[in-house]
Amino acid sequence: MRNGIEELKIELGQHCFKDEIKIFKDESVYLKNKNYIFAKNGSGKSTFVDILKQQFSDSYDVRIFQGFDKILGENEKLGAFSLAVNAGENEKKIEEIENKKITKQNELNEMNHNLTELSNTDDINLFRKLSDSNKNLSDKQSEISEFYTASAAKIKNMSDPQISKTTYKKNDLVKELNSAQILQEVDVDKLKRILKSEEKIASILNIDKFDLKKMVDRVNTILTSKVPQTRIITRLDTDRKINFAEEALHLHELTEENTCIFCGNIIHESTFKELKDYFSADEVSRYKEKISEENQLIETQLNSCKTLNMGIDKFYPNFIEDAKNKGAEVKEQLDSSIKFLEAIKDLLSEKEKNLFSVSDKVNLKLPQMIDVSAFNQIVEENNNFGKNFDDEKEESKKKLRSHYIKLFLNEYKYYEKKIELDTLEKNNEYYNKLFNNEKNKKLEIEKNINILNKKIEVLKPVSEKQAVEHINRKLELSVSWKLDYYEEESSGYYKIIQNYDGNQRSRDIKDLSTGEKNIIAFLYFIEKLEEVNEDKKASKIIIFDDPMNSNDDRMQYLIITELQKLYQGKAGLKYNYEKDYLVVLTHNIHFYLNVQPQANYVIGTKIEINESGQNYIREYKKYDKSNFYHLQHGKFIKINSESEDFKTSYDALWIELHELVRLNLRNTMLNTMRRIIDTYIEFTKTPQQEFYKENEQYLKLFNVNSHFATDDYSSESFTETTEEMKELFEKIFKDNGDAAERHFNFHWKK
Repeated sequence: MRNGIEELKIELGQHCFKDEIKIFKDESVYLKNKNYIFAKNGSGKSTFVDILKQQFSDSYDVRIFQGFDKILGENEKLGAFSLAVNAGENEKKIEEIENKKITKQNELNEMNHNLTELSNTDDINLFRKLSDSNKNLSDKQSEISEFYTASAAKIKNMSDPQISKTTYKKNDLVKELNSAQILQEVDVDKLKRILKSEEKIASILNIDKFDLKKMVDRVNTILTSKVPQTRIITRLDTDRKINFAEEALHLHELTEENTCIFCGNIIHESTFKELKDYFSADEVSRYKEKISEENQLIETQLNSCKTLNMGIDKFYPNFIEDAKNKGAEVKEQLDSSIKFLEAIKDLLSEKEKNLFSVSDKVNLKLPQMIDVSAFNQIVEENNNFGKNFDDEKEESKKKLRSHYIKLFLNEYKYYEKKIELDTLEKNNEYYNKLFNNEKNKKLEIEKNINILNKKIEVLKPVSEKQAVEHINRKLELSVSWKLDYYEEESSGYYKIIQNYDGNQRSRDIKDLSTGEKNIIAFLYFIEKLEEVNEDKKASKIIIFDDPMNSNDDRMQYLIITELQKLYQGKAGLKYNYEKDYLVVLTHNIHFYLNVQPQANYVIGTKIEINESGQNYIREYKKYDKSNFYHLQHGKFIKINSESEDFKTSYDALWIELHELVRLNLRNTMLNTMRRIIDTYIEFTKTPQQEFYKENEQYLKLFNVNSHFATDDYSSESFTETTEEMKELFEKIFKDNGDAAERHFNFHWKK
């Protein structure tokens, strides 16, 4: 530790390639507060920087400059650039987000085109399809609604009879659609008669029940018996004579004449008395009385059968038919009974004329018993119907409405229309769902675009007014341009204002050279070193990884000056040599030689003890104060004295060429060879044409191919191997005499 700051130990041994070969040959390397490392491209500079960042980011504020790519963000869309620690990455992210946004915006535009009304009526989009679907559905709904309204009006206006309430409307009809049913004409007539009829009450049929079989038994008893003769009149020896005599007696009694109306002879009083005694016997009287009683019973039953009135006109229309049918059955039974009773009555009458002889039994089939129960059941139903007559009328109206509604539906071809409506509704539901899905997708895309806009806003650069002013001040003596705001001071984007013949003109970011971009980014990085890290870490590690590229020749002095101000402590709070660390890595020998402290004089002295135990004064120079390394072949070679370091940039070019030959980097060799020759002929004042003599093809080779970017491209122009190119280079010097040959041999061997 010197000057109060300890050396940093960088652990290198644990870092390997994927094949587990170590990246660096050293296990570790130490850094003082100022460090200058020369390393050719491809030797591991960037890897070393990554190791520093990985190892010390938690405990130090690590600031890294690796060219303009990360600090200067190019926005080709604006033709401008931004400045920030991660500007390059941010601009790439912004560009990526902008591309996503464009994709989303295109999707949104397509959706807007699909979801909005088009001016050209011939174009079809989702909006048009939905609109057409809405119209077709609305037209069909209106058509069917008009049918409902018209049909309801017809129902309401029916007056013979009235089958609906006076306020019957469309909604009432719609409620009854499902019950619509065609009725038979006879049923329609029946319902109409019900509505037109008054309240009716039918009568129950009452008929005395009698047992015909018992009656027949009684009659048979009468028929098979006879009156016994208490007095015998011989002349009355037959029933006809007896009946004739009885009838003649009655006739003569009625006229009170004693002359026979048959023969004209005088009837004696004794004859009258004889006949009266004969026919007025007690047995005859009782027998006749029995026949008379039976006749009265039969007559009563006959009267009951003949006077039975079914009153069909007292039935409601819907019961009349059944009442007639059941009444006919009863009538048939009545007629049969009446016929039977009259026949029995005739037999009794005949018996009354033949009281003194035995008659034959009744030889008739008994008629069916008169059953009025079925008829009376209809009477009961009819009368119950009458009790709920108002309700029944309403039910009749409902059935008639159902009938006429069904007629209207069929006439209108309603069910075909309904199928059409259902199809239109399904189509409309489909397009509505599709439309709403598109709207939801649109909202989602708009939400995504808003999120992307917010991300862009977060990534957009913030205006760096003070930094821009400082950069312009440092550049004003070196360039003919300056930084200016792209639009306004708050935009965070900048452009270059170039002076052309006294006129100020803006330059597009694409027109800026890599050198111009690099110097802007470098100066901005220097400016930002003064900012305090949010983590408020005590010390900084400031790393410059190749701060000057090959296109920065004009800016080399400015870059070197700024770095020297920095490590000399002349840049304010940007770098504190008592607690901060500075690491400069470069592949440019000229830059390496000039950026480091130039004087190798004694910086300080200190009394130390040698191996013999004697005190001596130790002198400290720049190689003691700072660390110098040459990174070659994965090894950090520490430079401890001026003699170990490069003397001049010209010497470094020869060292560089030797390394390039060893690494077989043909194209880069041409560039180094050209620079060695240019330096040599300038120093020796040898004209170029004279130096190349008859070998002008080599002049063309060096001047053209040394500017190519890749070995692949330059291989199309020259085919010499690395060793052949080295021999060619040596031959050019030999062709220029002994002094030039000795010069080549000295530097090549060295």
